[in-house]
Formats: sequence, C-alpha cells, structure tokens
Amino acid sequence: IKDSSGLRLHYTDQLRQYDVGILTTGVFPVSKMQYGIPPKATQFKSYGICNVSLFSQLVNPIPDLQVFSVLLHTHLAGRKVRVGHFRKGNQIDFMGVSENYNFDMQEIVNLGSIKTIKPDDEIIVECTYNTADRTKTTLMGLSTTDEMCLAFLFYYPAINITSCTSRPNTSLLSNTAHQIAEYQSLIKTLPQVQYISDAS
Repeated sequence: IKDSSGLRLHYTDQLRQYDVGILTTGVFPVSKMQYGIPPKATQFKSYGICNVSLFSQLVNPIPDLQVFSVLLHTHLAGRKVRVGHFRKGNQIDFMGVSENYNFDMQEIVNLGSIKTIKPDDEIIVECTYNTADRTKTTLMGLSTTDEMCLAFLFYYPAINITSCTSRPNTSLLSNTAHQIAEYQSLIKTLPQVQYISDAS
C-alpha cells in the first residue's frame, strides 16, 4: 500500500506501558445556560474550571496525569486561549497559550516537556472573544456562529474520565441590562457549576 498523504504510520506488536487519554476542559460546551457574549465587544473573556479532585467520584485512586500535548478550540469570535495550571490556589504553569488564536489554524501542540497534573490541581481555561462586528448576542453552543472555550489535554496514563468542564451559575444574575465591562466582571465572579463525565 502506497500512501502519499504526508502521514508516516508506525506499527508495533509491543504494547506501550501506558494508554493515552484525551481530557476535554473549559466551558461546558452544550449548555442551554443564559450566558452569552455581548455584541460590539472588542475583548470579552469566559472561564471554565476543572477541579481534578472531582475525579474521585468516578476514579479511585486518581493517578498523576502526565500531559504532553494540547489542542485549543474556540469558534470564529475567539482571539486568545490560555490554559492555566493551579495547585493549592496558586498558578504554577500554563498548559497552553495562544495569544493570536486563529480558527482556521487549529493544531495539536506538543508541550516539549511533560506537565504533571496532581489529584488536587485545577485547570482554568480562559478564552477572549471579539464580537465588534456582531449585532446580536453570541451564545455558547455547537454552531460555528456560536462559541466554545475548550482545551483538549493529551495525557497518560488514560483514566475513565473524558471531560471536566464548567459554566458560570448564571441563574444568580439579575435580568437587569449591564454594560459589557460590568457583565464580564459579574460572569467572572459567579460560582461555577462543574461537570465531569466518563467514557461510558
């Protein structure tokens, strides 16, 4: 079989020591929450939290997760994505950073070194959007004209957790209209509703 696609495939009958897993982190992607990105905003930020200690509900014990690559993902309004790694309330590193995010140039980035996530760590995904050319609120959702804020972490050893996402508890917001800066500040301070899911 001749392959000219540019891929080089390697096969071995010797199993590797670990299986690789992909962990989805960021803002819960298919929520019907009352949370949107206002129009005419040049910089609007959203945040998703992954509290790794919640994994104990589905996996026990929780091993250290060795992260080696990351894929960052928003839709058309996304301009920046940062994935912060926190331990005991302090940021210790970034798992990924794109200060000039381009929807048409998404790629899996090798971190160059292994980053270890401990069982009590937190991962916070921050996305910055630009809706200056939009006249309506942009919702979080699956459509390309909706928005997302996700980071896919490639790690080993694989565990039975596929996603760890959150969304701001917007039920605590009043129905009063807010200025963009005020609304963004309120969203940032709202408690997060967190979700974890397994492979089944």
